[in-house]
This record gives sequence, structure tokens and C-alpha cells, in this order.
Amino acid sequence: MLALGERLRVLMGPLKAISIPYASANRGQIAQLVVAIALGVATITATGTLIHSSVASIEASWTINENSDLRVANGFAGLPADLEAPVAKVPGVAAANAYLVEPARAQVGEDSIRLHILAFDLFATGNTEIDRQKVDETALLSRLNAVILPQDFADTQGLEAGSTFEVSTRAGRQPLYVAGVVPPTSEIMRSADVVVMDLPAAQILLDRRGIVTAIDVQVDDPSRLAAVRQDIETTVHGIGTVMPADDSSPEVKGLIANLSLILNTAGSISLVVGALVIYHALEMMATRRRPHLSIIWSLGLSRRLLALLVSIEALLLAAVGVALGGVSGLILARLATGIFDDAVGTLYVRAVGANFEPSIPYLLVAGGIALGITWIIAARSGIVAARGIIDIANATPSGVRWANARRLAVLGLVLSGAGIAVPVLYDVSQPPEVLAALLIAADIPVLLGIAMVVPIGLLAVARPVSRLLGRSGLTVLRLAWQGLTSDPARSAAVMASTLIAVANVVNGSGVVSSMRSGISQWLETSQTSDLVVASRGSAFFLPSAYPIPTDVVKRVQSLDSVAAADSYRLVVQPYEDRWVTIASRDPETFLDHQSLSVVRGTLGPASKGFLANTHVFVSQHFSEKHRVLPGDQIVLRSPKGFTRLQVGAVVVDYTGDLGTIFVPSKIFEDRWRDASSTAVQIRLRDGVDSIIARDEVATALEPYCDCSVMTHSEFRQYADEIVSSSFATMYALQLVASIVMIIAVFSFFSISLAERRTQLQAVWMIGASRRQLVRSVLYEAGLISVIGSALGGAVSLWLSSRIVGQTIRTGSGMVFDFVAPVDAILATVVVCLVVSLAAAIGPALASTRSIVHEGPGD
Repeated sequence: MLALGERLRVLMGPLKAISIPYASANRGQIAQLVVAIALGVATITATGTLIHSSVASIEASWTINENSDLRVANGFAGLPADLEAPVAKVPGVAAANAYLVEPARAQVGEDSIRLHILAFDLFATGNTEIDRQKVDETALLSRLNAVILPQDFADTQGLEAGSTFEVSTRAGRQPLYVAGVVPPTSEIMRSADVVVMDLPAAQILLDRRGIVTAIDVQVDDPSRLAAVRQDIETTVHGIGTVMPADDSSPEVKGLIANLSLILNTAGSISLVVGALVIYHALEMMATRRRPHLSIIWSLGLSRRLLALLVSIEALLLAAVGVALGGVSGLILARLATGIFDDAVGTLYVRAVGANFEPSIPYLLVAGGIALGITWIIAARSGIVAARGIIDIANATPSGVRWANARRLAVLGLVLSGAGIAVPVLYDVSQPPEVLAALLIAADIPVLLGIAMVVPIGLLAVARPVSRLLGRSGLTVLRLAWQGLTSDPARSAAVMASTLIAVANVVNGSGVVSSMRSGISQWLETSQTSDLVVASRGSAFFLPSAYPIPTDVVKRVQSLDSVAAADSYRLVVQPYEDRWVTIASRDPETFLDHQSLSVVRGTLGPASKGFLANTHVFVSQHFSEKHRVLPGDQIVLRSPKGFTRLQVGAVVVDYTGDLGTIFVPSKIFEDRWRDASSTAVQIRLRDGVDSIIARDEVATALEPYCDCSVMTHSEFRQYADEIVSSSFATMYALQLVASIVMIIAVFSFFSISLAERRTQLQAVWMIGASRRQLVRSVLYEAGLISVIGSALGGAVSLWLSSRIVGQTIRTGSGMVFDFVAPVDAILATVVVCLVVSLAAAIGPALASTRSIVHEGPGD
């Protein structure tokens, strides 16, 4: 047995003699392979980092003391401030610090900006240290509106000590006085949109008396963390939950579980496309290198060493691709962090600032998968190359093609069958998110399996189609068909990339079009008011909207043009092991003005219970997710403890993807101690022009709050934009998959035509013109794109209908009717055709030019 050092010396000779010269002579092909690997790694790295950063942004919104071990909260519904004292008395608690985070809009000069007011007890021990020399403590003690600005915020907005600016909150417009400007002392204070207040003053000024957002807890002995947590849970039972204060909190991660599921799916499919490109490029590389490998093998290099040589080459290239992909993925995630945070914030809650945190686990997984796939494919390519050299006399090209096609077909059928069987075999006792992830993951083997069956299908029809084209006199098309079927496995590789890229786009489009259609129909029936008032820039049919004063209703109702005004409040908080949206609605106006589509239960008795403040309505996806039916009791945490309510009916509602519980406003204001509004719906008197009334309402509210007023048509257009922006990141990942597909097609023709030069030269010698050769290549490109996109479109229609009808329903409980994205399918087919023709034209002209100019003897 050779020692490791001796083995390396044995390999160095072939590496220097073969690998390095080959890489130097084929830089373009090597670059394509590296780019393919890098794209796959970049996609999954960017996806994971975006998800990780979004969780970190929400965590940062809640974390004031970075040394905290535990956090007590009730989502974004708030806690009673007097809970801080009993939590601090729990044995093992070193410190307990309550804080309040309140969203607001600020008017600084001519600019209207979003910001968060962070309030905690500035004079308590153990809280964030503030440089007292830079703060006017007299102003803090004497003024309710005194604030401290982090240096970054003050510099950005041009403010200094003694300045004033105005904010719009749930308590109306309020002037703030800058008592000091200090360097940021915690991560949250480094955000560009945070100002600091003393907690008691903020509770009065912002109309949040007796309420805090959360309580951060430090324990005196980390080894007793579990026991202390259990004791705190007993203390806050029915009021709040206790969770880790770092980014390991499953509760916060669960808030964006559905969005994470969609993004991970797109990233996984894109990685599969990248793997296909890697396979295609490596197979081409091994085929082109057979003369070189034949020389080395004839000099005594064993098949094992040959495979090892090719594997080392591939792993070295993969390492470069992983490094480039990792860096590129982090850069892409960094550029997209703000967009993704906006999408998360639009759906759930506005995070304090945008935190960027690279996801090392995702990077390691992406790199490991890329290196593993590359090694397996490369080792197989080396072995196949050696076997082809040794057994060349014992197999005909046709026999080899059929044998390879049969093996691929068997594997493809197994993969497709497994993917199709998953919905039948999954364990319904598993959490819905796990089942949804399993169902989506099953799409990947289905797509790969279908792609693997393509070669044997091409071989089966190759001869009859060729004869038919020959009898029909379609010589150029026959040449294209023969080029396509001369090596079906090779052609199938690029068709598979096209198939999966098309499926990725159509799947996403099918989900978006179905959700958009369902939400649009719901808005059409539920949002029937003439005008809507909400905080400026807010998605006021979602719980992320900033609260506005309840007095807005009275001010609007005083206008002659207004017949009725109905306010509602949306708050997100945990329910059981997931999250839910609590919707506070006034029973009388809600039942009179809202068109409810009842799925389960009877509207009459449910309405009586809602009017009597004893029953609630729940959305269909809340019912599906939690298996709640009319007559069941649900138990909700609130600042006053457990609140038990009976379900009256299940209705259609798409206020976000968490599920909705409609609670009578009297119960909500009493138990949740929140009298603010998310939005106000206005009905105008008969004959009043909505545009004129909109301007009248806006003028009346201008001195009181920074609110926007929209007509019904403006609201519908804005809601559609919100839905589209929520899927912006998924569209970006679809674009990555499409780019990978384009690279695959370009790679196929640039390498394949160079390899088929002898074949094209023979056709030219027997009388074919250069124009016919170029046309045959373009027809071949068209066939590849049409077959790949047709298969991708057909399969993706079924897969996307399964995602809408089963996966989304299983994972989130949201129920939609599937809407086929016909426009997306047609557009994708056209794009694939154009891309294939564009990819083929350059190599086709170059190859035929060299054949014509050089002649048969060159």
C-alpha cells in the first residue's frame, strides 16, 4: 500500500501533464462549470441568509439588553407593566427590565419617515447605559415628550440637542423634544429609525398606560436557566409566553414559517437546476477529454486513478465555485435584505431596522451539497470514460445509448413515483409546516424523474420521426432531429434544466395568481366601504399597519358627507404553538357592513353570540390549521389573563396567512387594554362624490394624525401592489433559476457543436449548404425548448395545483381555488424559445464558418 504522500506524488504527474494544460486550453468551459456551481450555492446561501436576517430583525425589535437570557411577551399584543415586579422576584432572576416599542411616523422638516419609539426605565439599574453627560436629565424628568437620539439617527435627520420634531402615533400628533444625542450602546439603538424615551413618560404620552411590549430577563446562574424559565412560565401563565432571548427562539421563527417555506422551496429547485448544469458540463468535459484520457490510460494509469484524477479536478473547481457562490450569495442577500424585510414587515410587523446576519449553516449545507454532487458526478464520469475506452469493442453506440437511457428511465420512474406517493403516505399527525415542507420537497424528485425519462422517450421515437421527416422532404428539420437524438441523454440534460426552470416559474405564478384571485374576491366582498383611513404607507388590511387614534372615528363621523364609520384593530400574537391575528370589530357595524362568507356554522346564531360578546368568528385557515369548529372553545392570552371564547362560525378571511379570530371590540378593549385602531372604513351618504369626500376627510384629519385616505378603487389597487410585493423575493429566486437555465442552454450548444464538428463536416461534404447547417442547429434549439417547456408547463400545472390545493392548505390552512397561470406559461414558452435560438446562433455560425473555410482536409 502506498503512503498518502506517495499517492499524492503519483497524482501530481497527471495533474501537471493533463489537468492544468486542459484547464488552460478550455477556460470558457471551466468558467461555465464554476459559474453553475456558484449560482446554486449563491441561491441557497442568499435564501438562508435572508430568512436568518429577517428573524434577527424581529429579534432585534424585542431585544433591548443584549445580555438577556429570556424574554416574556405575548407577541405584539403587549403585557401589563405590573408583571415586571413578580417576574423579578422569581428565584434565580438577576434582573427583569420591561420596555415598550411603539411604531410611529415622524415629520422632520419636509420628510415623513417611519420610526420606532423605544422606551425603558432610563433611571433603573441594569438597563442600557446612557452617556449621562450628553443628556439633559432635567428635561427627561420634567418633559413627557423628551427623547434621546442615537447619533446615527440624529446625523441622518439633521437633529441636535434642543431640536423638536413631530410624530404621529395612536395618541395623535405629538411634538418630541431632543434631550440629548448619544452614541448607540446596543444593537437596536444602531438602527436608523429608533428614538429613546423614558418608559413612564412614554406610556402617558403614547396612551399605553400600564402596558409594555416585553420583559427581558437575566438569570444569575446559566445552569439553572431551564428551572428559572419554568418558574417564570408559572408566574405569567395566561398572560404571556417565555422564550429564549436570542435568535434560537422557535416562536419568532414560526412567525415567518410560511414565507420561509416558499423561499426554501425556490432555493432548492434552483439548486437542482444548478446540479443539472454541473452534470451536463462534467459529462461534456469527460466526453471531449476521452482522447487525452485514452493516452494516459494506455500509459498505465488505472481506472481508479483515472476516476480519482477527474474527481480531484472537479472538486477543485467546485471549491472555487462554492467560494464564489458563498460570497455572491451573501452579497445578494445584503442587497435584498431591505426588500425582504419590507415583505416580512408588510405581512406581519414592522421590524426595528434591517439586520443583516449571514447564515453559516445554510452556507455550509449549500457548499456540502455542491461538493457532494460534484464529486459523485465527476467520479462516475471518470469511471464511465475509462469503461468506454476499455469496452469500446464490445458495445455499439446505439446499444450504449439504449442502456444508459434505460437506467435513467428506471431511476426517473422511481423518483417520480416517490414524489407522487408522498401526499398519500405522509403522517397526518405531523405538524402542518413539516407536512407542507415534505409535500413541496416531493416536487423535486417528480421533476427530476420526468427529466430522466426523456432520453428513452426520444430514442423510442427517433427512427420513425426521422423516416417521416425524410419522406416529407424536410431535410433541414430531419438534420435537427438527428442532432437532437444522436445522444438523447445529453439533450435531455439541457431539456431538464429548461423543464425545471419553467416549472419553477409556473409553480410560483400559479401560487401567486391563485392567492391573488382569492384575496381579490375576498376584498371585493369584505371591503365594500367608500373610503378607508389608515396610517400613511400602511397595508391597512394587514396587522403590520401602524395604529391610529380611535378618535379618528368621531372626527370623521362629524363630517356631513359621512353616513357611517367603522374602525377595526389587528394585532398578532402566539396561539398554542403558532401565531394568529386578533381582529377587534364592533359587532353592530361589522355585521351590518361586512359581507361574511360562512364556511362552517350558521350565520344567525353566530351573529347573536357576537352581538352578545360571547362568541367569535374565526377564519377558514385558522380552523384548518388548528382543527377548530363551531361550538369549540378557544383560549387566548391577554394582559388580563386567559380569555375563553366560543367559536360561532368559520368564515372566509385573508388578513395575512396566520389565521384570524374576530373578537367583539368591547372584549378586546377590556381584556387587551387597547383602544386604538388599525383602520377606519367610511360609508358616504348617497350622491356624495368619493374623490371630493376623500379630500375633505384628509383635510379634516391632517392636523390630528399622519393618515392616508383612499377611495375604494385606490384601496384595491394598493392591496394588489401589497400582495405582489410580498412575493418579490420569490420572483428573484425564480429569476436565478431562469439564469441557470440560460447558462445550461448556452453551454449545451457551445460544447455540443464543437464536439459534433466531424458530423457537421460530413453533412456539408455531401451537399448541405452552410445555411442549411445553421438552420438545422436552430431547429434543434427550437425542439429542445419546445419539448422542455411543454413538459415543464404540463407538469407544473399539476404540481402548482397540488401546492395550492394541498400544500398551502396543509402548511398554513389557507384555502384557495387554483387559477392556472396561462399568461405565465405562454410567456415562459416564448422566452425559452428565444433563449434557445439566441444560445444556438453564435456556436452554429462559428462552427459552420470554420467547416466551410477550413475544408475537409484541414
